[in-house]
Amino acid sequence: MKLHRQGLDSSKHLSHLTRSGTNRRTTYIHHWEAKPRIMDGHYLLRHQTWLLFRNLAAYEMTLETIDLRVCTGWYSGSFYLAKWVTQHPNWRPEIAGPPRLTRMLACRASHLDNAELNSSCPNCSGLTKCEYCPTEFQLDAKNFNEHGVALVITRWLDLGEGRNLQDDWFRSHLWCYKGPPVRPGAGSIKAAY
Repeated sequence: MKLHRQGLDSSKHLSHLTRSGTNRRTTYIHHWEAKPRIMDGHYLLRHQTWLLFRNLAAYEMTLETIDLRVCTGWYSGSFYLAKWVTQHPNWRPEIAGPPRLTRMLACRASHLDNAELNSSCPNCSGLTKCEYCPTEFQLDAKNFNEHGVALVITRWLDLGEGRNLQDDWFRSHLWCYKGPPVRPGAGSIKAAY
């Protein structure tokens, strides 16, 4: 960020922060990609998680055990079971179990093979914005025919200007953050990226 603010080329440094990986699990294949970008003086990150399931039964079986965390307010699996979740400053009974992300994934599972509902369901389609940190995300389903169905979770994070570690835009992404919620306009992070 310092190079960017000084008007110098930061593309080499950003390319070193671009990462991806693929892991084979028993019931699915997990692929992820992270790509940073600097826009309007803010450090933005797009992170995609691809979960490829051979069949719908494998998806439903994995739903209860998979660990996903979009941000501190949106998580699934054993993140919910962790004792420290209820000690988070932003924890409230209405975000209690099953975790909101697990409910959203379950909704998507109920119509994973229905393209029309996947794009119009009021509970699991479209862009979702965290009410505590500058994170936006959306769920998509991609059909790969005989290879299975992939659930794609794309999230966009705004990590702030990067001037210091006390920046609320950065700190609001941490579990220990106790400051006020950081609320950029809905859709602004994805649009800026």
